[in-house]
Parts: sequence; C-alpha cells; structure tokens
Amino acid sequence: MKQQFHIKNGILKSYVGKEANVIIPDGVTEIYSEAFKECATVESVQIPNGVKTIGERAFLRCKNLTNVELPGSITVIGPWAFDRCENLTNIEIPFGVTEIGWCAFYGCKKIEVVEIPSSVITIGGSAFDGCTSLEIVEIPNSVTSIGTFAFAKCISLTGIEIPSSVTSIGDSAFYKCESLTEILVNKDNEHYMSQGGILYSKDQKTLLRYPEGKEEKSFSIPRGVTKISGGAFHSCSNLENIEIPDTVEEIGAYAFDNCTSLSGIEIPKSVVSIGKFAFCGCRALKKCLLPKNNSYEEDWKLGCAPLECHVIIKYTY
Repeated sequence: MKQQFHIKNGILKSYVGKEANVIIPDGVTEIYSEAFKECATVESVQIPNGVKTIGERAFLRCKNLTNVELPGSITVIGPWAFDRCENLTNIEIPFGVTEIGWCAFYGCKKIEVVEIPSSVITIGGSAFDGCTSLEIVEIPNSVTSIGTFAFAKCISLTGIEIPSSVTSIGDSAFYKCESLTEILVNKDNEHYMSQGGILYSKDQKTLLRYPEGKEEKSFSIPRGVTKISGGAFHSCSNLENIEIPDTVEEIGAYAFDNCTSLSGIEIPKSVVSIGKFAFCGCRALKKCLLPKNNSYEEDWKLGCAPLECHVIIKYTY
C-alpha cells in the first residue's frame, strides 16, 4: 500500500494509487501541495493523527471526494486545500486549526453545515466561496479576521452572527448571498454593529453590507452615515428606492451594482466621490438627480456605461 504514496521525511509528496477509500499511513506529518490534486478515483480519505498541515491545493478538484476525516493534530488548512471538491459533504474542522486558508473550501457545493472550532483565528479570503448548499455557519469568539469574499455566493445562507472578537471583515465577504436576510453582530464587538440586520462600522459612519435577501422595497440610509462601502448593496434586487442622506460623502465602487429594481436615485450635495461601476447593472434605473457642478459626473456615467437603459440626469442645487 505504501507504494501508492511518495513520502519523504514525513511529508506526503503525492498519491499515485487508484483506490476509492484512502488511508494515509502513520508517520506522515504534512500533506504536501497538490499531493492528491485531481485524483478522480478518491472518494474518502482518512488522515492519521500526527498530520499538522494540509498544504496548498492538496485535494484540488478531487471531484468524487465525499468524506475526509481530519485528526486533532491539524493546525493549518492551506489555501485551495479542498478547492472545488464538489461532492464533499462531510467535513469536521478539528480543534487546533488556527487558520482556514484562502479558498480552502471554494466551490464545495454540497457542504451544508460548517462548525468552526474556537481555535480558529483567521477565515481566509474566499474560504467558503461558492459553497452553495451551506445553510449554517457558527463563527466562534476566537475569530479576528474574516477575509474578502469569505462566504461569497453561499446562496443558501440565511443569517450569520459576527462575534465580539472580529476586528476585520474583508470587502464582499457576503457577496451574492442571495438568501441572506440579516447580519447580526455581538453587542460587545468594538469594530462593527448591526441595525435591522444591516452591517455597519461601530460608529455607524460606514454602511458595509445590506443583506441581499431582505424583502423590503425601499430603504433610507440613516443620517450620520458618511460612506457607502464598495458592494454594499450589490444585487439587492428587491430594492426599488434608496434614500441617501446629506451626510454621505463617499460611494464606493460597485456600491449599487446589479440592483435590478432600482428606478431612481438622488445624490446629495455632500457626496464628493463615486467609485467605479457604482450603478452597473441597474437595469431599471431611469432617473438620477445630481448636484450641479459636481466633480464626479464622468465617473457616474462610467458606472452606468454597461446599462441597457437611458438614464435621465437632472440637477439639483
């Protein structure tokens, strides 16, 4: 059986067997980068206690892999470790893992529940991106960082709670989560807060994310908000009307991208910058009120350039 494995100094370099159910031999401490890459025959893998690291792309595109048993000795699940293991349904992340790497479970479409242990500090960018069946995620009060696109395209996810320990949430962490109706934040968190299920900075000056799954047709951004983050309202297709208060100074790139029901918008005089493609994909947008002598009209037009509509621009004073 050991002839199926290339092992050197405790590092499993590659697997060359054709077995469906793989038992990695004792003595291995690391599964090297791409060791099982695209092994189409592998359906289950039993990893022995003693393995500490699962390397980059270790199980990349193992399309028939359904089950992996991770031992308690694991501390690092590397970037792209289980990337596009589309049939992986059962994964238990053991206590001891401190980091879930970039794209670690990207495109694992059949994972429904993820229990993240209280040893995890970092959830990497796109870690669970494209886990379309994922319905339940519990983030423990040990996690300090949630990466960019960490839970993007988790279309079955309906709600999530940010614990008090989180100090950083990357851009578009909940991008295209079309069933997400609320983002809750522990009241003791010093960096973020939630109101009405909407994610803000703690001082409520930055609106970070309006959940796509909310059913309301109109929304008034609270006075005091000075920045609408990039992608903050991305794909909020139920919204027909959004009121922007005269405290807002900055509208980020892709802020209202793909708000397909948005029919009109008024930009207050307080706004000094609008990011690229802020209104891209707003197919129903017919009217925009802009302050006269603004400095960003060309950026606004660029943001609407891909639209198959004729937007009427009127000026306010």
